[in-house]
Amino acid sequence: MAFNGNPKYANDDIYRALDKAVLEFKTISEPTKFMFVVPTWETANWYRNFIHYFEIVEECPKGTQRVFTIPHRSRFVKGQTYFSPDKRVYVYPTKWPVIAIGYTRPLV
Repeated sequence: MAFNGNPKYANDDIYRALDKAVLEFKTISEPTKFMFVVPTWETANWYRNFIHYFEIVEECPKGTQRVFTIPHRSRFVKGQTYFSPDKRVYVYPTKWPVIAIGYTRPLV
């Protein structure tokens, strides 16, 4: 099984998402992968409680361009819209440093 998450960047939402993933780590015996994209908020309660369960796969400094995408919409201005390889549209630069964190439970 593989799960990806990009929770709303609010402490409670991130906490709930990571808490659910950690619970799954402990209860699922089959190979499982989790990947989340979260802000690097090192003082947040969720960061202190859960980051040690994950590997930091990638780090993006504040202001990194072309990290997040949204579906294309007809109102976007041609020449000012930048497409990802899958034809989604890149949005604003990151407001915070962002990390991609992952966990893989191998087959035992």
